[in-house]
Amino acid sequence: MRFSDTTLTTMLTNTDPKRLIYLLRLAFPSGPIRIHSGIGEKTYNGETYLGVGSLGSISTLSEDGSTSAKRLSLGIQVDDYAAFAAAMNDNPIGYEGELFLASLDENRRISATALLFAGDIADYNLKKGKPNFISVALSDWFETWGRPAFAAKYTDASQQALHPGDEIFSQVDQLAQGIDDSISGRYIGNARIGGAGRSGGGNMMLRR
Repeated sequence: MRFSDTTLTTMLTNTDPKRLIYLLRLAFPSGPIRIHSGIGEKTYNGETYLGVGSLGSISTLSEDGSTSAKRLSLGIQVDDYAAFAAAMNDNPIGYEGELFLASLDENRRISATALLFAGDIADYNLKKGKPNFISVALSDWFETWGRPAFAAKYTDASQQALHPGDEIFSQVDQLAQGIDDSISGRYIGNARIGGAGRSGGGNMMLRR
C-alpha cells in the first residue's frame, strides 16, 4: 500500500542523507524479523531492529496514483548462519511486511519515521553462499484485492470447521426454512410450502 506523507517529504528535504536509514519489518510464522540498514540496534515502537549495514537491494517503486498492483523487491544479506537456517524453515508467504524510512538525531536515535510501503509477502527465495541472501517481494493491497475471492459456505457446519465454537451462522438452516414472526401469518426467511404455495422465488414471503 502506498501513502502520501508530508513527514516523508520533510525528512527527505531537511535531513542529512547520512542520518537516514531503512527499517524493515517482516512477519514470519516463527516470529517477526526486524532489521535496519544502519549499524547496531535501534528501537522503534518498543521493538528492537538489528543493524545489517545494508539491506542489499531495494527495487525502484514509482507512485502514479493508479489502482494498478505494485510490488517492492528487497534483498537481505544474512551473515548469521543460524538466522539463515531458521529462515529456511519458514514459509512467510501471505504474511505482512513493512518498509520505513527513519531519520536519526544527533545521538543516532530514531527521531522520525515514514512508512514507504506496506503489503503482503508474495515471493520468498533464499540463496546459500558467501554471503547468504534472502529475496523478498511485497505486494500491495491492490494485488490482494485482484485475486479471486475465496469461496466459502455460510453455514453453521462450515463456520464450526473453521472456527470451533463460533455460532454466528447457527440459525442459517432455520431461516432457510422460515420462522414465525410476531405477526400472525407472517414468516421470516424462505417461503413456506403449504396452503398458500411458494412466493415468486424471493427470500421472504408475507401472507396477510
